[in-house]
Amino acid sequence: MDCEMRERRWTLGFASICLLLGQQASASYHHRRVHSDEDNVIVEHGALKSTDGRVYFTVQPYGEGITNAQLSVLKGLEAAKRHNYTFVVPPVIQWWAESDPSYLLILPFSHFYSRQHFRNFADEYEVDIAWEMPANRHAACLLQTQLSDKSPQAVNKATHKSWAREFGVICLGGASTFFTIDGADEPQFWPPDELRTALTPSEVYRKEVERMLEEVERQFGTRDFVGVHARVEADWEQQCQGAQNRSDPSTLLFGNKHQCWMDEGSIAEVLERKLRVKPGSLLFVQTTVPTKKMPRLCSKFRCFTRDSVWKDRSDEIPHKQTSMVLSYLTALLAEHATALYGNIHSSFYGELAKKFVAAGKPTHHLNPDCPQAGECS
Repeated sequence: MDCEMRERRWTLGFASICLLLGQQASASYHHRRVHSDEDNVIVEHGALKSTDGRVYFTVQPYGEGITNAQLSVLKGLEAAKRHNYTFVVPPVIQWWAESDPSYLLILPFSHFYSRQHFRNFADEYEVDIAWEMPANRHAACLLQTQLSDKSPQAVNKATHKSWAREFGVICLGGASTFFTIDGADEPQFWPPDELRTALTPSEVYRKEVERMLEEVERQFGTRDFVGVHARVEADWEQQCQGAQNRSDPSTLLFGNKHQCWMDEGSIAEVLERKLRVKPGSLLFVQTTVPTKKMPRLCSKFRCFTRDSVWKDRSDEIPHKQTSMVLSYLTALLAEHATALYGNIHSSFYGELAKKFVAAGKPTHHLNPDCPQAGECS
């Protein structure tokens, strides 16, 4: 009896092991079918090679602000179209190395933007996109990102062709994405204007902007306001630490003393005299500075900032204090202004201005009329 029971237990145990091994084999086969790690990649003479002829292309969004991240995505989409690559839509990454080296935030694309709208746009624009990088390209992608971040000027057109041919993937780090996306030896491009319609806010942010507009109307009795993107004297140390002393030729911005800094009096004068904005008009000032620290500008005009109408009241938006989230909320609210005026050297203002022009709304820079390179008089 004991022998019979032991045999039965062994038989059941062996059957269970066979079933488990069979499931693992089936799962491995399914993994290979999905990720093609056998069919599409071979090792030849110690080198990883792609054999399916498909090239995946992705970028690491550049900078800490949402505008530069958006530009990286749009330039990546355009580059993929030019070269017939599959564009892998990246997440939005923020790393606060200055204040906390351990802080790394990775938010999915769909947190900020409508995924379905982007898919529809890509289909009409005739660009193949994917939402994840195939597993068999991960190792090469990681190395390429590190190399292109470390030496962006060394990643040239020949490098791109070699990576595409050998690995079936091109992954560019932040610096390469923004400055050398087609290779360091190729003329760089700005995203075509029509690409800016590819990115629309997710439902969460669309609702949040509507709440801010309702708060503007509640506080000021109107939704009509003028947008002003200004880096004023009050936030000089926060925004322009590279040139704290404007008379010091060793500082970064000595070549153009107005690149970041414009005092409140100058802004108020330009708005009233040159741009004919009536005193008392409602201004949405896109800045990190509270209105009470802008007395000269805000005594002539009624001013409010993002923080005047957004109080971290939405539990739907995580990571509320990150610059990506805050700058995105600021930009989305600014799009509803009746006119836009800002700093010509700012990509934040520049991208908003393109949208205003497309919508037929007035926009103009506040800076004195002078070359971008060279000192303004």
